Amino acid sequence: MKKCIKKNYGMVLVGLALTVITGTAQAETRFAVQDSNGNDAMVVTEEGKIGIGTGNDAPLTAIHIRGVTAPDPTGEYWRNATFMAESSNGGGFLGYNTTNTSQPPGAGVRLGYAVFGAFNSTAAYPYHAVGMAGFAYEDWNWSQGSLSTPAYLAFSTTPSGSASRTERVRITHNGNVIINAPTDPNFMAGSTLYVNGSIYSTGSVSGGSDIRFKNDLQPIGDAVSNIMKLKGVSFTWKMDKFKDKGFPGGRHYGVVAQEVEKVLPEVVNTGPDGYKAVAYTEIIPVLIEAIKEQQKQIDALQKKLSEMK
Repeated sequence: MKKCIKKNYGMVLVGLALTVITGTAQAETRFAVQDSNGNDAMVVTEEGKIGIGTGNDAPLTAIHIRGVTAPDPTGEYWRNATFMAESSNGGGFLGYNTTNTSQPPGAGVRLGYAVFGAFNSTAAYPYHAVGMAGFAYEDWNWSQGSLSTPAYLAFSTTPSGSASRTERVRITHNGNVIINAPTDPNFMAGSTLYVNGSIYSTGSVSGGSDIRFKNDLQPIGDAVSNIMKLKGVSFTWKMDKFKDKGFPGGRHYGVVAQEVEKVLPEVVNTGPDGYKAVAYTEIIPVLIEAIKEQQKQIDALQKKLSEMK
């Protein structure tokens, strides 16, 4: 049974249809807005789901929008966007977790998410290939005077040969950025940027060194003695044992953190997992002073040789 009301507003013909679909199962009632050809343009099902541009297909979510690809000679991608929000204060989107609105979210609770992918019509199954999600970092506190709502944002992508997303980037609750690292938000929490793998830059990487930033400047003593206690080695990474570390292949050059720690403990960092890292750039000032110490020794020997002639 189908009841249809049509009204003509100027040159636009709008159809409002209240449809009852009967069959072997319970009858379905829906509200539809139809175009001038009688095709459904928007549907509201008896479950409260809204379909816009979905045609005869039932909406799969609370609001299901199917965009129409239009000619875009200018290359402006927004012309084919499925959803657009605009406001004099900037268009926006809000997502909330309302599992229990009387209690604050606990640690690890997902607050909201956005995913992108493709729909397999043959298998009637969507593949979510890339996305981002926000999570509560720790239990929230809604008490006045002690409000605390820490959260982090995670970005995920799907690698080749897989259909499952993997977290790639995380912006922690305190603003640190973790790339390709374990999903524990506390991992290397003391680092502003942690990269699990190699870094390539076409420009230089600078560190703050202005004297106005520093106090308690002290000369570096026993530089040659300390450098002589260090041992440079060539090595290969244990890639098979530590597959999640993103170690590069080939032979590399460096030092051993445990050995350096005995001589220059200030340049060695120990992560929450117990593994150690070396701040190689902080060894450079020691090398500079070691060269200067050696040069003084060379100059003194040359002076003695000259006096012996």
